[in-house]
Amino acid sequence: MKRSFITSLLLCSIAAVLVLLLASCSRRPMPETPGETPTDEQSTGNGLHSHSWTRSTVIKEATCTEGGIKTLKCDCGEERTEKIPAEHKYGKWVTVKEATCTENGEAHKTCSVCNDTQTKSTVKKVHSLGDISIEKEATCTETGLGTQKCTVCSAVVNSQTIPKKSHTAGEWETILEPTVKEPGKRKQECSVCNTTITEEVIPATGSLGLAYTVNSDNATCTVTGIGTCTDTEIYVSDTINGYVVTGIGDRAFAEKYTLTHIELPITIRSIGTRAFYKCSGLTEITIPSSVTSIGAQIFTKCDNLTTVYYNSNYCNEDTPVLNIPSLTTVVFNGHEIAYDHQNYCSIIEEFTNVTHIVLGDNITEINTCFDNCPSLKKITVSEGNTKFKSVGNCLIDIENKNLIRGFDDSVIPSDQGITSIGYCAFAHCTKLTSITIPDGVTYIDSSAFSGCSSLTQINLPSSITYIGYDAFSGCSSLTQINLPTGISEINSGVFYRCTKLQSISIPGSVSSIGDYAFDGCSSLTSITIPNSVSSIGSSAFYGCSSLTSITIPDSVASIGDWAFAHSGITTITIPDSVSRIKELTFYGCQSLATVYIPDSIIYIDSGSFEDCTALNIINYSGTVDDWDLITIDTDWAYNSGNFIIKCSNGNLSKNNY
Repeated sequence: MKRSFITSLLLCSIAAVLVLLLASCSRRPMPETPGETPTDEQSTGNGLHSHSWTRSTVIKEATCTEGGIKTLKCDCGEERTEKIPAEHKYGKWVTVKEATCTENGEAHKTCSVCNDTQTKSTVKKVHSLGDISIEKEATCTETGLGTQKCTVCSAVVNSQTIPKKSHTAGEWETILEPTVKEPGKRKQECSVCNTTITEEVIPATGSLGLAYTVNSDNATCTVTGIGTCTDTEIYVSDTINGYVVTGIGDRAFAEKYTLTHIELPITIRSIGTRAFYKCSGLTEITIPSSVTSIGAQIFTKCDNLTTVYYNSNYCNEDTPVLNIPSLTTVVFNGHEIAYDHQNYCSIIEEFTNVTHIVLGDNITEINTCFDNCPSLKKITVSEGNTKFKSVGNCLIDIENKNLIRGFDDSVIPSDQGITSIGYCAFAHCTKLTSITIPDGVTYIDSSAFSGCSSLTQINLPSSITYIGYDAFSGCSSLTQINLPTGISEINSGVFYRCTKLQSISIPGSVSSIGDYAFDGCSSLTSITIPNSVSSIGSSAFYGCSSLTSITIPDSVASIGDWAFAHSGITTITIPDSVSRIKELTFYGCQSLATVYIPDSIIYIDSGSFEDCTALNIINYSGTVDDWDLITIDTDWAYNSGNFIIKCSNGNLSKNNY
């Protein structure tokens, strides 16, 4: 009985397990829509079960137009339905129309069940190209046309332009005969279409009959004379009988009084001595840019020659090229105008009567201030020149902002950025009465206003930091001037022979007074030397006959020879900072009566007080023994007054020396 109970219990357990398994499978959701794809795994309360859809049954067969239905079963008993798609059973594509090179083809395929038919187009065939045929021949005026056709359908597949043919050159035809000075013209036409192919200039014939010699190179020649030519206007051609003209010989046109015009070609390289001597009918001439050599006196006694167009850069170091008394206008168009005092290049020397100079486009360098052109009133610069310009009748270097040359009526422009007044810029402008230098100018070069004898007033801006030597020398009408505080020295000869200059204040920025600085300022009555000055140059106050007194500050350590010679001083105190009274320092000071000499002096040179006829007292701060230690030249006081030397411990007589 016990064994039977155990067997029953086992059977019950197995049955329970099977029930649980079946419940797990049955709780898996089924697809709601027929044909939904089943999943392999479904979730249950007890875990996952993987269906195996191994059994299917077709419920409705699919046709070409309608779908069918089938059922699927799992071993667990689960069942689901699925759609069978509709599907034609087409055969192979069959060509029903062959493609050509102009039209597409056509192909069909048919369903074996319902006879449904599908159609498609087939691609055109490629053209079969034949040879290129000429449709239109090219000429020398029009292009031609070529085509390429298909050998099957004769359609034009490609076309191309055939270039024009070259012209067939005919004979040259003269259309304008050349003259002595004017070039002619000729043309060449196509012999087929008569189109003008090219035109050429025929050179001017030039004056015919000129004498010439062939040069050693057997390719060039030099004109040597007038020859058989009877022209009064001479036009020298660039070639004579095939030889290139490169020179005008010595005296080639000398004494040809009837010549009124001479024109030289650009091939000329040399002009000989006196080439145009006594050509008194000549009024103007052009020197070509090609000229590299010019002989002496080429224009001597060309009494009516007033204008020269000088395109060459040649500069004669021995003889002025353009020393022509009648010359009034010169037009320069080389690249340089040179007058170098050191190298004695004299292209513009002795421009005595030249009143107007024109600078052409090609001028890029000027090495002169034109100060040796006493009659010059104006310099004009062509508009095409980018290096120089003329504003307010002032010649200006654009790049360097330098005023090169001004004139009696010039007004220095304030809107051109000028920073310097050049060397001799206004030199010898004898009718210039006043001038204002604009703000921004920092530099006044040497001799800038030298010889401006009518200049009475000049306004200097505070921007000036340098005034060169002789800057105002010979300004004999200048009565006063205010020096800017930025200058550091009074250069040599700055106010040399400013005979009407009455007073001047030297700013505290000045450290030295140069040689001849106030030499010949005979009207100068008052001058203040600031404590900043350490040296007074030679002849600095020479001939200042109206200057009766002057205070030399203790800062001055050196006083040059002749410094106060021939001045009007009546008394002078030499500061302790000076150790030597140099040669002729007070020579000819005939009003000088009293001198104060410090014991710092160790030398008194020759002529220091020579010809000081009014001198009666020399006050010496040292003792008699100290005085005897000074090295004194024997003629230091030659022809001076009968002075005594008052030392700190006694007196000495002039007769002791």
